[in-house]
Amino acid sequence: RQIQQSSSFSHFFHVQEFKRNTFDGEATLVESADHELKYDLSARYYQGTPVAKARAKWYLYARPSGIYPTKFREFYFGNHREYDPYYWAHYFGYRDDDGHRQEGNHFQNGEIELSSEGRASLELTLPPIDDPMPRQVQLTAEVTDSNSQTLSLSRSIRVHSSDYYLGLS
Repeated sequence: RQIQQSSSFSHFFHVQEFKRNTFDGEATLVESADHELKYDLSARYYQGTPVAKARAKWYLYARPSGIYPTKFREFYFGNHREYDPYYWAHYFGYRDDDGHRQEGNHFQNGEIELSSEGRASLELTLPPIDDPMPRQVQLTAEVTDSNSQTLSLSRSIRVHSSDYYLGLS
């Protein structure tokens, strides 16, 4: 009790004037037949002109995810030689925050410049992982125009490691 009475906490934050977006963007993330990722990005001002030569920072995060078909709940798909935290999260909504980290997480980032038409494209390849399994991939781009206004666009997909999966009961 003595400590609680004499403790104080503080936090600082900035308050800025609200400004409406002057442009909007679109993004698509698809997987090609040869397991390449293609991310297309475009941005246009609301009056119709492209956000030409804007800078975009991009961030890719890929993590292993299990296979959990609805009608095959009693079957195990993928690597079940070790603990599978995604199984519990998928079926029961239970997140295990005990610090368990599964191998195969991948982070990548970079910068690109939009063309004079306000478009940019990325082609990426995910590195292979020891135990082939599907991965949940999220790619986020932050587009900043010449007025220093930034818009964030994010897309995610599941990338499968094979065409078929074998489930064991």
